[in-house]
Amino acid sequence: MAVAVKRSVAAQVQDFRSGNEMAALSAQHIDFHVMGYYPITPSTEIAELLDELKAAGAHRTVMIPADGEHGAAGICYGAAVGGGRVFNATSSQGLLYSLEELPVQSGTRFPMLLDLATRSVSGPLDIRGDHSDVYYALDTGWLVFMARDPQAVYDLNICALRVAERERHDPRVVHDLRRGGCEVEHVAVERQRLVEILDGNADVGDGRMGERHDISSGASASAGAPRAEHNAREQTMAGMQHVTDADVATEIEKRRGLAMVDFWATWCGPCQIIAPFVEQLAAEFAGRLKVVKLDVDASPRTPARFNVRSIPSVLFFKDGALVDTVVGAVPKSQLTAKIEKHLG
Repeated sequence: MAVAVKRSVAAQVQDFRSGNEMAALSAQHIDFHVMGYYPITPSTEIAELLDELKAAGAHRTVMIPADGEHGAAGICYGAAVGGGRVFNATSSQGLLYSLEELPVQSGTRFPMLLDLATRSVSGPLDIRGDHSDVYYALDTGWLVFMARDPQAVYDLNICALRVAERERHDPRVVHDLRRGGCEVEHVAVERQRLVEILDGNADVGDGRMGERHDISSGASASAGAPRAEHNAREQTMAGMQHVTDADVATEIEKRRGLAMVDFWATWCGPCQIIAPFVEQLAAEFAGRLKVVKLDVDASPRTPARFNVRSIPSVLFFKDGALVDTVVGAVPKSQLTAKIEKHLG
């Protein structure tokens, strides 16, 4: 009996992301079986972001911390030999520490994906970005894809894995290339750049442990809960008070009691995630807490005054003085705990 399966196409949306954020997002969408990892600047953020996404139920990857980069490479290789789809990320001396494994991994032709956040290899220690680390991997049999911006990090991670798996399963390609791994060098800059990503918890990879299929670079959406749509901003913010540079002093700094200010922007995806929490907390603590929102694009002076460098940022003021800050799309419980702490 034939069963028809309908798969919806995920829309593409624009956002501002860094290279590390796009590396983590692509790994989330690929949904690897295993990630063996060990932190080293500037690639540490990739594992941190994936760990946060795992806690939120956004992917099923088994994340295994290693005792070093050599061990992380071994974890990935073992899982690849067992039929798993694997992912790793490192930088600089971390790559050198695992260097002896790279020819073995490519020579045995098991598909693997390694993100290298390029960084100087030098003495004394230098954390500036250059390509001296990736040079050491040029003759190890790995295909190297160079990503010039955060968008390319996302795209090349998907493409690189597909290339690696094709080489593994097509004997002609394996014979000709003799390369089983793909290494993606990317720009792990703190500065975010405009990118296009799949909206929702997109699934760009098929198959789980013990069943391998070529990864699809098409845009297909899973049944998981999608992110808040951009038009949800108008719905969740209905009735919320908005302040500007002109009235923040009157509404917040000259006010007695506890106030919570949500710094946000219309283009900020994570801001949309916490927007319902902010509205709910305004209702739950009505009469005890003043809750307002400030658009950082429309009112840039206030964020600069209070050193707001990333959004969403939620600042707490008590009797007009700044007493606490929460950065990022955190759970509602974390905001609630801050409110209860300062209400005392």
